[in-house]
Amino acid sequence: MKSKLSIAFLIILIITFAGCTAMTPVHPTKPDSEYYTDKKDCEKNAREYSTGGRQDDFSVIDEINFAQRCMRDKGWTYKKKEKISK
Repeated sequence: MKSKLSIAFLIILIITFAGCTAMTPVHPTKPDSEYYTDKKDCEKNAREYSTGGRQDDFSVIDEINFAQRCMRDKGWTYKKKEKISK
């Protein structure tokens, strides 16, 4: 039940904030092309941690936070996408 509520809450958050602003990942030394490689690695580590029996109450939100923290630790930040002016 807790897991279903967490997923529902996450979906509501995504829908609510999806149109608010566009963000783009930036890294001081890596090219943009490495973003998805790092993201895949962080998500894999988060999934292994959450399913590895290390924590009984590890939720979907915790897994997302774990992956986001991993990306920050790798040096990735986000900035607002600049709008193209005519």
